[in-house]
Amino acid sequence: MTRVSAPLRVVAFLAGAALILAPAGALSFQSVSERTFNVGVVRADGVLIPFAQFDRGTWRPFWTGVERSLDVDVPLRLEDVDEDWWREEPPTLDWNVWREDAPPLRLHVTAPRVVYTPCSTQVALATDYKPAGLLPPPHQAPYPKLGLATTSAAVAIEPIPEVRPGDTDWRRVQRALEAREFRNAENRVLADMGWSHPVRPIDRDRRPIDLQKVWHVKDSRFFYFEAMRRYPDPDPPEGKPACELVTYVAGYLWEERSEELVPARVTALISYCHMEGATFLWPFGVIRDGAKQYWVFQSAGWTIESYGVTEPEPKTGRVRAHLWHVAGNCKW
Repeated sequence: MTRVSAPLRVVAFLAGAALILAPAGALSFQSVSERTFNVGVVRADGVLIPFAQFDRGTWRPFWTGVERSLDVDVPLRLEDVDEDWWREEPPTLDWNVWREDAPPLRLHVTAPRVVYTPCSTQVALATDYKPAGLLPPPHQAPYPKLGLATTSAAVAIEPIPEVRPGDTDWRRVQRALEAREFRNAENRVLADMGWSHPVRPIDRDRRPIDLQKVWHVKDSRFFYFEAMRRYPDPDPPEGKPACELVTYVAGYLWEERSEELVPARVTALISYCHMEGATFLWPFGVIRDGAKQYWVFQSAGWTIESYGVTEPEPKTGRVRAHLWHVAGNCKW
């Protein structure tokens, strides 16, 4: 029996940054509205982290026995796993992993496993996957991912393509941010903080916007972006190197009928150059249900790792959050 709790149980591990591997691949889609299946993330070492269940149109958390407690006993054998963890259903031991530009993999769960996530540990499942080549150290966070897994082979995961810098859509997002959206998001977070920025607004507007990532599904009217603006530190500490102030803005832009891009769900963070509170998106893919698109993704940074399911609604311009699973968090 392994004992695990979420905050700071594995004190010997140090958090680090990781590059995430390719998102899940694409196959022709079949309707899922009448299906029930489970969804999980597969790490590069083959360890599976279940986190969601789609039940005939409704998303709900999965692996609920773990979710209800920060301090749980983890059995060594599958036979000893509490049935609550499986939602009192038969254990889901066979999974399909969806990868980009590669056929799906069939994995079989072999045993419970405890893995490291930022400042905590996560109850997961070992599988029969045999990774090729060297793996990152087990404490690396966020740990690289192989792809998204489902318990139904009939559910295909469609990729969320990354827009290339300089493409038409990239320029459209850049123009929307430069026109007003970046400034608006920055002003909102300053108001929420009750803080006066040391750089004057007119001088902030002169700084270039570093658009870093844009993702877009071709038949969607939504774009997800990540962008930064850096400002010189006006009062660097004596004897230490200067650390820029950074405004980090990320979220969805919605294409109105006029083809103008407007914010749908945009957040901002003001930090120094280390950006310990920032999180960055990695999309695993889209699951379609008729006209609906469910975006499944990882959001992670130095201090948190989480997986989410959102549904951009093209008619209303809203982004509906269906599910959010926190795998690790240094703020607990």
